[in-house]
This record gives sequence, structure tokens and C-alpha cells, in this order.
Amino acid sequence: MMWTMIGLAATAWAQEEVPTLDDDASVAPVVEKLAIMLEHLEGKGVQVTDIHLGRVKDDGVGVKLHLPPVSAGASAVVAGLGDDRRIVDLDLAVSDRKGGRWTDQLSDNNPVVQFDSAEGGDYDVNVLVSESVEGADEGFYLLVAGFMTDPSMVVSATNIVSALQVASQLAETLTLHFVDGGMMVMTQGQNASIDLQLPPSNGGGCFVMSFGDPARTKKLAMVVQDRSGNVVGTGKGKGLISAMVAPQSTASEIRVVLTPKIGGGVNDSHAMTLVACQ
Repeated sequence: MMWTMIGLAATAWAQEEVPTLDDDASVAPVVEKLAIMLEHLEGKGVQVTDIHLGRVKDDGVGVKLHLPPVSAGASAVVAGLGDDRRIVDLDLAVSDRKGGRWTDQLSDNNPVVQFDSAEGGDYDVNVLVSESVEGADEGFYLLVAGFMTDPSMVVSATNIVSALQVASQLAETLTLHFVDGGMMVMTQGQNASIDLQLPPSNGGGCFVMSFGDPARTKKLAMVVQDRSGNVVGTGKGKGLISAMVAPQSTASEIRVVLTPKIGGGVNDSHAMTLVACQ
């Protein structure tokens, strides 16, 4: 299968116009391209199980993704997308606990890695910036992970992207800066969780925002925990729910646990959680 053309045109920026994340922390241009990327991948038969949205500097960043087991002969796919306002060439390296390693080092901003993942499990993904726009030392990136299946069997994640666009616009209206975010698959009657990063405190607070696929999710309950398991925030309701969390003096990690009430005659739904700070 040919993955080198995802149909995402780069945006040209004059050198003097390159915005830093401190000056312009909008994720809107990246989220807009996520919608195009999902349409392409799902059309090829990729069932999306994970989306991760983060920030990467020139020295790269490590991310953990969980992939479900796949049937014999199927394969897993991890696709990346760089913020072309700041990143020219984004590369991926995926490795498992058994020493397997798969890479995409082509000179483009849309790396894709496809590999056998019959047993599923946790994978380490290194997101590497091979070339940046001059004057930029940090940019946004997206990861989309899933597995190959019959295109007619794909449960689309496009609704969650529409909700992500609304949530990111709301955060930017409140002058919040995006920090970290990711998607999970929720099952009726079960909790779903995701680990996300908090930046060091700068005197302001951080908002943890969660939302489900609006066509499948009736209500959500959210509990935010620190690394010791202490509850540091909660939220409950329909649509977008949020909790304010106080960052520590150093960068830290939180765990967000979601309990869904799923409707629409289905048993599962996509959900996404974002961290945005003042």
C-alpha cells in the first residue's frame, strides 16, 4: 500500500512571519488538517483507535501508544502530521517491547509507519523534527494510530475531530495555551483513562477538558488524578466538561479517568481530553 501521499499541502510562511508558540499557540491549522488526514486513512481502511496532539522541540519527544490486537494478516498504522508553520520534516520511529522497530524518515511532514501488531500492546513512538522552519524551535504535532480493516467496517472518528475544533476554539477564546491531548475509546460500563502532561507552574492554572463523540456519548464523568492517585479535579455533564488543575513547580503527569454513558444504540464511543493552561 502506498502511503507517501496523504494530500496535505504545506502552508508557506515568510521567515519574518513565523510565530512562536508563545506568540501564537493556535492549534486550529493542525486540527483542520487532521480532518483531511482521517478521511484519507479511514478511506484506506484504517480503524482509528488513538489520536495524540502535542508539542515537539528540535530534540524530539517520546510518546506511548496502545494498539489493540489485530487479526492474522492485518497490520497496525501510525501516522504523523507536523505543524507546517514551524516544521518542515517530521519523522517517526515506533518500537515495541520485543525489540521491533519501524521508521519513516522520508523528507516530508506526514510520516506513516505500517507494521504487524498481531498481539497489540504498548508501543514507544519517537517523534523527531528533522528540519524546522528557520526561527522556530517548537511546533505542534499529531499522531493517529489504528489498524487495517475492511473500509466498510470502519467506525469513523471524524465526529470527535469536529468536537476537538470547538474545544480548541473555546480554549483560545479564553487565551489558554494548548499543552497536551489525546483520544481514547470508551466502552459502556467501563472506565477509560489517559495520561497527559502538565507544564511547570507559571502562576496560572490549567484546564482539563474532555468530550465524547456527540453522536454516541450522552454524558461523561471525569476524575483527574496526580501521579500518587490523589484526586485533583472532577467534572460531570453533557458535551464538553472541564476541571481546573493547579500545576506543580516542575513538569508533572496527570491521569484522566472517564466514565461514559453511551447512547445511540451502540456500546462504545471515541472521547478526547485536552490540557490547556493560562
